[in-house]
Amino acid sequence: MRVPPSTSSTSSERAPISGGLLDTAERIERVVLDGDGDGPGAGDEDLPLSTFSKLAAAVATFAALVALTYLLPLSWAQPWRVGEDYVPYWNLIGRELMGQGAEAEADANEAARLAAAAREAAAEILEPVETRVGIEVPGPGASGDPHSYPAYTTHALDPAGAERPLDDPEALAEFYAALTRSDIGYAGAVTRAGHWGDSVLGNDGVSSAIRRRMQARFGDAGHGFHALYRYDASYRHQGIRFRDRSNVPWQSCFIRDRCRRSDARYGYGGATVWSTGGSISEFETARKGPVGRSASVFELWYQRRYRGGSLRIDVDGELARRVDTDLPLSASGEPPEPVDAWARIEVPDGAHSFSVRANADGRVRAYGVVLEREGPGVVWDGMALIGAFTKRLGDLDPAHLSDQLGHRELDLTVFTFGGNDMGREDLQVSLDPFIADYDRVLKLFRGARPEASCLVMGPVDHGERVGGRITSRPIAARISAAQAQVAQANGCAFFDTIAAMGGPGSVGRWKVEGLMSADLSHPSAEGHKLLGAMVYRAIMAGYVEFRRAHEGEAMPVTDPL
Repeated sequence: MRVPPSTSSTSSERAPISGGLLDTAERIERVVLDGDGDGPGAGDEDLPLSTFSKLAAAVATFAALVALTYLLPLSWAQPWRVGEDYVPYWNLIGRELMGQGAEAEADANEAARLAAAAREAAAEILEPVETRVGIEVPGPGASGDPHSYPAYTTHALDPAGAERPLDDPEALAEFYAALTRSDIGYAGAVTRAGHWGDSVLGNDGVSSAIRRRMQARFGDAGHGFHALYRYDASYRHQGIRFRDRSNVPWQSCFIRDRCRRSDARYGYGGATVWSTGGSISEFETARKGPVGRSASVFELWYQRRYRGGSLRIDVDGELARRVDTDLPLSASGEPPEPVDAWARIEVPDGAHSFSVRANADGRVRAYGVVLEREGPGVVWDGMALIGAFTKRLGDLDPAHLSDQLGHRELDLTVFTFGGNDMGREDLQVSLDPFIADYDRVLKLFRGARPEASCLVMGPVDHGERVGGRITSRPIAARISAAQAQVAQANGCAFFDTIAAMGGPGSVGRWKVEGLMSADLSHPSAEGHKLLGAMVYRAIMAGYVEFRRAHEGEAMPVTDPL
């Protein structure tokens, strides 16, 4: 018997109750299975046995029909199929009937392990790095023998292992030698890495996760490079405060748009800006966190040109330097070719704010800024070229790139591309064009900075939904294999990101555990932290092996520190 709501009930009693299963609120009314509901205790009588018999029969019939769809099989009627990301309770029945119970349990265990690892990476508290007074680099011993690699001492932040070791870790020998100098604590021993990538590096997720761990392990040598203008909504850096306070916005050119074909001078970070006055960018060291809270060096990267204007640099709100970007006419009266230049300002180590302003006295052009400390320590520059194909890096002018990388004195170049290339129509049949593009990029950068080691980080697993299922896009594994091939051919180490994630099909597990965003192409914030931790552990596993293998051997200490 259905009982209508009483006219004397309160408003809260009349409010609909949401069952939580529908998109709109659902009204739930009282239902009495027996009795007329008019007297005291209505509906409290024992239910007849026939009621439960009918319910049991209905459940059994439903279960039999579900089982029948798997036994025949009738895939169109199955409530669950292999690879689906959502698993209602009857999916377990389906998997058992299909002989995949063990696989289901293994998937669940792997997903749980990934979730636990992500929580650990996100919650990991890295102890602040104590400022170390650099020790003097030793010269040759009394016998004239050069200094040797000391015995390696295990550090608390050394990983117990790596999800996926690097392919060809010996390719990082120059980088590991520089890390050794920072590790020992030599004065001024700053190890620098430049990390270029597509939108997987957006918001500085992966790169900041690596940066924080490297700096906690070897020393905080500052935030590193930052663009003067947010050329894409996803270009954001962690561990630094940035504001664009321009009265007149910077004009900008991003390498993705191929907008500087005339000179191909896009700068170290792939984005250049210019202004005739009124444009202002402000930077400030981090206010919280274990690293990034101090700087002792601020450096502006700009261009000198004929009839160039001037830039004003303020430190902590006070004028620190006026930078003249003008180049005079040559002796023959011809306008000179533009040249890259840098303005360096040293300040007491600590928390600071910096600003760059374009004065209204001519056109200025610039590339970005660097916030650093004297070291010893590590700097990990993150350059996110959001939306760019791999081949866009090949558009950089070789001489310009050589000047940029040489001035930065990089010890390691890192590349994380391929996600955008998966949508290229010309790669659906053959990856030969992609291999040629990547090969050209690596040769360009290796030629511009031959002293630096090289690391290629493969793309993340990319997924797609097929009939309600999440499956890996086949091209993701193909792109990864192609990158491994090109990396080896150019003397670069390779990090197989898909293998570290769990192999083909891992995108579904990552999505279930909240490690992958809804587009199935980009990791979530937690996924970024986990990937960064994985890369760090792979690099460090190679470093520990390098140190132990070179113990007692001659150590290069004459390089500029």
